[in-house]
Amino acid sequence: MIFRVERNANCIDLEPTELREVSSPEEISRIRIRWKTMAEGSEDLTEEYFWVDIWGWSSAEGGTPSPAFALRDVDPDGDEGIIVYGGDWGVKLLVRDEEIVRNVLWVGLDLARDSLPPDVVERLGL
Repeated sequence: MIFRVERNANCIDLEPTELREVSSPEEISRIRIRWKTMAEGSEDLTEEYFWVDIWGWSSAEGGTPSPAFALRDVDPDGDEGIIVYGGDWGVKLLVRDEEIVRNVLWVGLDLARDSLPPDVVERLGL
């Protein structure tokens, strides 16, 4: 499988990346993320983890929602993980009432059980 996300209103280019599939893609609508913030006037970053909604973004009609998927794979360097991807314009996440855009998300196998819903983890064979 070769992933490519072209530059668009949602995100920057993602160079073609060849991945070897280890599982079938599984639809996903929630993911646990690490979020870093810095309070105004502070020089210290605070870090918290929480669950957010995720969906794909398609170029259809100038930008429309589509499903997001998690796929267990191996990258060109031989590292196994989970790629979370959406439409041809990437994925969107709803973080604290703000839409955050990404080409794709990569989840290491060591974090998958904490970052993906249990039913998705099971269907991915983890």
